[in-house]
Amino acid sequence: MQETRPIYEFLLAQEVYPNNLIICDEDVLQRAINLFKNCQYKVSLIAFESINEKMHDSPDLEHKACILNNLACAHFKNGNYLQAYSLLKKSLGVLPNTSNTENTIKIYINLASLANEIADIKEVESYLNKALDLVSTLDGPKNDFFCAIYDEFGVLYRESVKCSEAIPFFEKALQYAMHNTPQQSLNTPRILDSLGLTYKIAGNYNKASELHNKALELYTKTLESHPNMGISYYGKALVHRSRGEDTTALQYLETCLKIFQKYYPETHPEFAKVYNSICQVYNSQFKHVQGMQMILKSIDIFKKNQLENHPDMAKFYNNLGLVYKGLELNDSAIKSYETGLSILKAIYGDNYPGLAPHYNNLGVIYRRTENFRKALENYLACARILEIAFGEKHPLKAETTFNNALLFGMKQHLDAERKLLQRSNILFKCCFGPTHPFTNKAKMNIQRGAMLAESFSFDIGQPAI
Repeated sequence: MQETRPIYEFLLAQEVYPNNLIICDEDVLQRAINLFKNCQYKVSLIAFESINEKMHDSPDLEHKACILNNLACAHFKNGNYLQAYSLLKKSLGVLPNTSNTENTIKIYINLASLANEIADIKEVESYLNKALDLVSTLDGPKNDFFCAIYDEFGVLYRESVKCSEAIPFFEKALQYAMHNTPQQSLNTPRILDSLGLTYKIAGNYNKASELHNKALELYTKTLESHPNMGISYYGKALVHRSRGEDTTALQYLETCLKIFQKYYPETHPEFAKVYNSICQVYNSQFKHVQGMQMILKSIDIFKKNQLENHPDMAKFYNNLGLVYKGLELNDSAIKSYETGLSILKAIYGDNYPGLAPHYNNLGVIYRRTENFRKALENYLACARILEIAFGEKHPLKAETTFNNALLFGMKQHLDAERKLLQRSNILFKCCFGPTHPFTNKAKMNIQRGAMLAESFSFDIGQPAI
């Protein structure tokens, strides 16, 4: 049997990060792997597909499993998530019981990475626990494996918007990344970006900005260019947009796009996430037609990749609803928000924090159409979820408190309106600072004592969450 040898290179499959490769000794396979390592993902996919065809009838099952794993990695990097996931399951099924333990661990970690990416959340923890059990049997180096496993646990909890649980896992992963790992130059900034995205969701924008800046600094010290650098710029853009600094956010998003365009096909899901964020910037600038163009691109990319029921698709529908709201197409906005709600509830259940913006935005539309009962019902649902997930002092809680105040104002409950506006003003100052547009909007309504400002809507991270 052809012996396989593992390589300790863990560039993980969350956001735009590659998976683990299992390296075999043939020259042709080594050339394909080198293409992958040099970020030539389109060409590496062609090479791995050719190798896999030649290995179709091979009796060497472990070698065949390794090829399937590497082909899955190439499909992942080209945005073919479902095909990559299927190939990894096939790889695990082919792998014999006598196989190299390290290769089995890699496949389990890769399965967890893809399960995270396609929101197969019930399987993520199972794959990671199986990997942990096998790592405990190893006599050799374990740091890279622990780094990978804890990183994926962090992703699992972040995507479930359980930030307080995600952060310790990322911090553990970071410790292993910085301790005698051959890929420290890539692992460390990658995990810093993951932490930054998590702190952004948690509403700690200063910490998020600090982490993304540090990640980008580490990348630029060691690399001229790499697709992971796009995530650093993307994270910086999300922070600036949350602060109301739309021009700067747009500049970083455009930089991110340029980096991705060097490495990924135009149908890669990462582009959809960036277009979604550009749509958010255009919405806040009242450029709703341009926003519509961007969000329809996002939806089209996910449909082409058969990701219609992915959590990110729910975010796209939320932002499509915001576009319709800006164009005063209220019925279409409601339909979009409710479509997003149904996708998220099916995956995460009724208490998922990502439901909050959909409830808030439904409340805005129902308030606008003077359906006050439904407006209040949705605002209260939003507030309840945010209170459970984040506590009182979170930017999203400030926003829904403000919108609730507008509702009471329209119902002529002026005392309740004034108290809620004052509370939202305090929360805005705490979360954004005294000069943020949202803080000024709340202050203006308090001072004028009338509903002179249109309510706004919001979204929960990239995720993106």
